[in-house]
Amino acid sequence: MIGLFVVLAVVGAMLFGGVMLAASIVFRVLFGLILLPFRLVGLVLFLPLLILRGLVGAVAGLAMLPLMLLALPLFIIGAVVFSLLTPLLPVIAIVGVIWLLLKASTRPRLI
Repeated sequence: MIGLFVVLAVVGAMLFGGVMLAASIVFRVLFGLILLPFRLVGLVLFLPLLILRGLVGAVAGLAMLPLMLLALPLFIIGAVVFSLLTPLLPVIAIVGVIWLLLKASTRPRLI
């Protein structure tokens, strides 16, 4: 008996969801048609600003192009050097300590 109740509740919920989905589609189409003239006027008023934004972006991109052409190879060289030297950091540190010890031991004495 409880299983039948669950099945009926699920079917009822699905029917309610279907009716709400259909109603929402109808209302979206209705409001879309009502508000279409306002959207078109807004698009006509906003279109020059969109074109201006694109032109300003293009000019800024062209102005930055020489800098990027100079910076990109430097960045690649720096990345390669960094990636090659990073695994050698412990060796560099050990060599530095040995060098400091040798330098300190060969210093002339003042006594």
